[in-house]
Amino acid sequence: MNEDLTLEWVQGKLGRFSFTRQMLAWDSFKCHLTDSIKQELTTAKIDPVNVPGGCKKYIQAPDVAWNKPFKTKVTEKYDEWMAEGAHSFTAAGNMHVPPRREIVQWIFEAWDNLDRELIVRSFRSCAITVATDGSKDDQIHCLKEGQSCHSGLSRLTSIQQAVSASRATNPFDNITLSDIEDAAQEISLIDLSDNEIEIDYVYRTSNVSVICESTVKRQLFYTVM
Repeated sequence: MNEDLTLEWVQGKLGRFSFTRQMLAWDSFKCHLTDSIKQELTTAKIDPVNVPGGCKKYIQAPDVAWNKPFKTKVTEKYDEWMAEGAHSFTAAGNMHVPPRREIVQWIFEAWDNLDRELIVRSFRSCAITVATDGSKDDQIHCLKEGQSCHSGLSRLTSIQQAVSASRATNPFDNITLSDIEDAAQEISLIDLSDNEIEIDYVYRTSNVSVICESTVKRQLFYTVM
């Protein structure tokens, strides 16, 4: 896989236009991090989530949940093909590989064989679609008891509690109007000192025209109806 193929995949499979924002979770392979790929994802309203190196087995859905049953099914198809016995060989005596069309068919069948609910659960178990309030953190695979990051569950819970407590308190509850007025900074857009600006009033029937000439010789005309 290279940058050109990745760009073609993004444009062909993910599309180049969307009315809503989407999220794409993938690994940190170098061609996923190039400026052209980032720009293409931004144009398509896709927010990338790059899984850090070495963390795919913890938080990337296919690696955690359904890569194994998917590859097992493909392997079963290959073993069936091998057991058929009717194979051709090269001049050097090496057996020809299965036809590409047949391999693609194995992939289709293996994908169709996957349980849809397994795929849905895999995104929750990788904390991609899990509830953000912490109520479902026990469903995150790497935080379950017996997993390598189980000790992080208590730490995550304490952080979530601290965040919830800070949101429960409104920092503006005790602010009064006088506090706002005292904190407001007075700003003058025009210095109206007599030394810098002269204002002459010229009255015209129903209109009042005000001509202001400043020290920089700029004239401002105001007409009050």
